[in-house]
Amino acid sequence: MKIGIANDVAMAAEALRRVVASTHEHQVLWIARTGAEAVRMCAENRPDLVLMDLNMPELDGVEATRQIMEESPCAILVVTGRPHHDHDGAGRNSALDSGGGHVLLWPCRGTTSSVPLFMTPKTPLVMGFGILPGLPADILPFVKPRLNAASDASMQAGAKRYLSGLIEFDRPRWKQHFGPKWDDVCRLKKTFDPDGILNPGFIDYGP
Repeated sequence: MKIGIANDVAMAAEALRRVVASTHEHQVLWIARTGAEAVRMCAENRPDLVLMDLNMPELDGVEATRQIMEESPCAILVVTGRPHHDHDGAGRNSALDSGGGHVLLWPCRGTTSSVPLFMTPKTPLVMGFGILPGLPADILPFVKPRLNAASDASMQAGAKRYLSGLIEFDRPRWKQHFGPKWDDVCRLKKTFDPDGILNPGFIDYGP
């Protein structure tokens, strides 16, 4: 798959480039630093997929997505590392309405959260990664196995799951997620929620 990256933040663009370059199945076709540049590059060398940031100079990701879908249509995923710039979600929703999916990237320090049992990788820097596909219900069964595969691949690389979403997690995966704290999680659940009233069925605690 040939992939275009549209992102004006050099660090974010490089992180995406490395992810794409780490597989043999995909290649980075080009990197655009502005929305206008992305529209032009799509017209000159149309990729199979564009990873589109929302906040860019000259032309933002919403308008760039609209123009690309009109002039050089291709698959587009909205990738933003600055979701706080779009408090009401209007920009993201507009991009989705124009034909884009939605990926969130948010970098932070590994020490940002001190919430007990909120598991994060034990590294100085952490990259939050979320896939929010805008898709019709009839193709969800086709997409879910691929979302599960992406989750498994990230876990193998040392990632931790955010405690929501469509990803299917069985008991071995939860044990991997919580690691040495798994027994504490099960003990606290049985102590404070013995009837399983809170979020029933989300985590398989076992008997």
